Amino acid sequence: MDDTQFFDSPPTRRSKRSKKWIVLVIFLILLVGIGVVAAKFLTKASAPVSSKTTPTPTDYIFPTDTPAPSGKLTPSPSVSGTPAPSGKVSISPSATPTKSSATITVENGSGTAGVANKMATFLKGLGYTVVSTTNADNFNYTNVTIEVKKSESSILPKLKSDISANYSVGSATATLPESSSTDAVVIIGQ
Repeated sequence: MDDTQFFDSPPTRRSKRSKKWIVLVIFLILLVGIGVVAAKFLTKASAPVSSKTTPTPTDYIFPTDTPAPSGKLTPSPSVSGTPAPSGKVSISPSATPTKSSATITVENGSGTAGVANKMATFLKGLGYTVVSTTNADNFNYTNVTIEVKKSESSILPKLKSDISANYSVGSATATLPESSSTDAVVIIGQ
């Protein structure tokens, strides 16, 4: 038998089929791979950035009751005579802090972005001194919570009244520790 004939013999049918199957399998694997990559890309591109929706804050304005006239007139007391001058006028410093002297921290207790800044702008527009805005210790607050130092409790009724004009106040207390860096803390809830 001649060695050249063994090596130069034409390929068999079986070897041609094997090559075709290998090429076909490789082609199918590439096709499936491209399909998987395309599906992942398209899914990522069409998926929302965050599955958690952020609620849009709503401002509530609650009307205040104004007393209706009863129809009865009551006489007002009159003062007769002239007060005698004492000769000495004493002006004592006000014991109640004013809006501008009371310092306030506004905290976001709702988790909705921007509510603390919105309240800070509102309070500054009313003449209060807002020194900082931050997140509250949690985002489970409802309505607005107002806390003031006991030593500054005289500002609580006016602060509550001013905030109630545009927000629903849940609690207003004079329980803020005296060691707090500001006179009042206003926490915005959901």
